[in-house]
Amino acid sequence: MVRRVAPQFSIPPPPRTEVMLGSNLTLKCVAFGSPMPTVKWKKGLTKWLTPEDNPPLGLNTLKLEDIRESANYTCEAASVLGVIETTAEVKVQYAEAVIINLKLSSQNLLIVNDKTAA
Repeated sequence: MVRRVAPQFSIPPPPRTEVMLGSNLTLKCVAFGSPMPTVKWKKGLTKWLTPEDNPPLGLNTLKLEDIRESANYTCEAASVLGVIETTAEVKVQYAEAVIINLKLSSQNLLIVNDKTAA
C-alpha cells in the first residue's frame, strides 16, 4: 500500500528579500508529498507566472530579471490531497537621490574627478 501525504514545503522561498532597483533574483520553492505536488508561482493575487498546461512537480524556480517594483510572489503546491501556499515579498530599494544645488555667478565651473575647478 502506498502512503499518501498532503503537500508540504521542504524549501520555501525566503519571506522577504530586498533588492536594488534593476537587479535580478532567483526564488526557489520545493515541496513534497505523495502524490508529488505541482508547484506554481503567481505575482500578486491573481497573475499566474507558471504555465497551467504543464506545471513542474516538486520544484519550481522563479527567475526575476530587471526588477522595477516591489511585489509579493506566492508559491503554491497542490495535489489531490490539498493546496498550500507561501508568499515571498520582494522589496525594491531605490538608491537615495543626491541633489546638489550650485549657484553660479559669472564664473564657469568644470567638475573633474569630483573636484571643482574655476
